[in-house]
Amino acid sequence: MSKYFSASKTLGDSGPSLRAFSRLKGKLAVFPYEIGSILASSIPIGFRPKVASVIGPIAYLSSKQKRDYALRAQQLASFGREDQRVLTRRTVAVFTSYVLYWLESLAMPRSERAELLQNLSYEGCDELVEYLQNGRGAILATCHLGNWDWGGSWFAAYHHPLAAVVENLKPDSVAEWFYSYRRELGIDPIPLDGPVAAKVIQAVKDGKLVALLSDRDLSGSGVVVNFFNERVRMPSGASVLSLRTKTPIFPAAVYQTPRGGHHVVFLDPIFPADSVGSSIAEKVGYMTQLVTSALETLIAENPTQWHVLQPLPIEEG
Repeated sequence: MSKYFSASKTLGDSGPSLRAFSRLKGKLAVFPYEIGSILASSIPIGFRPKVASVIGPIAYLSSKQKRDYALRAQQLASFGREDQRVLTRRTVAVFTSYVLYWLESLAMPRSERAELLQNLSYEGCDELVEYLQNGRGAILATCHLGNWDWGGSWFAAYHHPLAAVVENLKPDSVAEWFYSYRRELGIDPIPLDGPVAAKVIQAVKDGKLVALLSDRDLSGSGVVVNFFNERVRMPSGASVLSLRTKTPIFPAAVYQTPRGGHHVVFLDPIFPADSVGSSIAEKVGYMTQLVTSALETLIAENPTQWHVLQPLPIEEG
């Protein structure tokens, strides 16, 4: 009996130790991002593209799998018309743009708000700003192009409150670091777990602009649509939420420009009334195609800034 008591005491005492170890493990997971934020913020805005041009080709060589995924995406975005040499050059440029995205994004929480305006230009914004007046919310469909974090932060800081559906990350300490990071940028994060639809609907009712990255189907339950002349499964979240809230979708993207600048482009809105079909499923499919076609237009403008380092769900046959 004494042995049982002794063993129980030992197990009981391990609780605080395990919690301490878990906290330490969480801090260690976040540490690279903290250091990266400090280092990135020390680089002048105009010099970051030069740093990215050095690190980008190294990143390209470091992961064959991601390199192959990015190459396939560039092949898709070129409609299969470019040869291997051109596609390889474009894929290296994708990694350079992606490194620049991380340098810019990690630096933003430690930067002054005025830096968001440095070398920034935009077009097509007036209709969205006008629509959001009088407390109305809306949906923004964007993609992994250029640096949407920069554009979202600029819009939240100077125009209107913004929320964004964000991917779940592990471990929890890293997820929380990124949630905090988004909040510091002025973006209210909505984690992609639990009652996402209910949270987005409430955010729209609260008059917020809600951003959804709509070029990657993370759930596997998206809609198959035409994308660069291929049949690709794309997320239908923006379309479903638009129909449920009777709110327009504004497609948009943020391009990186020389000297660390950015150019924000808003396309014409897609209204729920634009949907065609005799059922909800048909209407969702139709609207998802409209959203996808808008994103295709934005990506085609500068495909080497399209950061696709994961497999695209292209339908075979």
